[in-house]
Amino acid sequence: MQLVRLEHGQASLADLLLCAHRIEREVNRYVTAAVQDARGVGASWDEVAQAAGVQAETARLRWSTARVQRQLRGQPVVSWRSGTDGGDGQVPDGSAGLPGHALSSALSHLHRRSGMTIGDVAREADLSAPYLSRVLAGERLPSWPVVHMLATILSGAPLEFRFLWEAARGVTLPPRRPVREAAALLRAALRGLHLAAGSPDPARLAEGAVLSPRVIREVLKGDRIPDWPLLSRLVIRLGAHPAAVRPLWEELHYAFLASHDIFPQGGVSADGTES
Repeated sequence: MQLVRLEHGQASLADLLLCAHRIEREVNRYVTAAVQDARGVGASWDEVAQAAGVQAETARLRWSTARVQRQLRGQPVVSWRSGTDGGDGQVPDGSAGLPGHALSSALSHLHRRSGMTIGDVAREADLSAPYLSRVLAGERLPSWPVVHMLATILSGAPLEFRFLWEAARGVTLPPRRPVREAAALLRAALRGLHLAAGSPDPARLAEGAVLSPRVIREVLKGDRIPDWPLLSRLVIRLGAHPAAVRPLWEELHYAFLASHDIFPQGGVSADGTES
């Protein structure tokens, strides 16, 4: 849209090329993050290469971990109010049924667990320490590439933060994912909520809930996806509203029903088959 406005406004060639360069750079960053997300849910380099229209070795070199980290450095903050880069927007409270601090809580927990100082993380991420402190305090909502990079630096799984980030941004889910992909996203969301809650022990989570520690361990490990009554109780125990996770579970439910008669009581296994 900005490029169109510049064109209609008879901007100089230099301004048009600068705007086009910025758009190209953001598209490249989006592609990089999308590839990393796909790799996070188990996509092979052959599958990535086929989607990108390149050879597998080319894909492996183009999106190697070291190169991705360099490319995703120095991303600007995202204002949730405008949905664009820049600005000083605060993280909304209760967006998509989640407390506004869920993303920052998960990042903060991962930071404490890493043993790294804020200065160490800031230098590794090429961010300012004051800005990183505000991100961890829940005062700033960074772009997805920054979240992806921080999770990687702190030895976390970026996909586990995608749900928390999208909920903070108010992003709606695309429909009709395959069973395995929908199951992977739901499992990652639950692990993200577990991080945001401070990684409580399953035995403590089971207190007062109709869930056994064994089932909770299986869910958090990714070996089982419970049915909705059990899942909603677990989400509540993790300090979130079930409505925040309901769209993910419904998408998995829909995908499962497309190839099965009913969603079995007690849930399904991690690969989407009946447990």
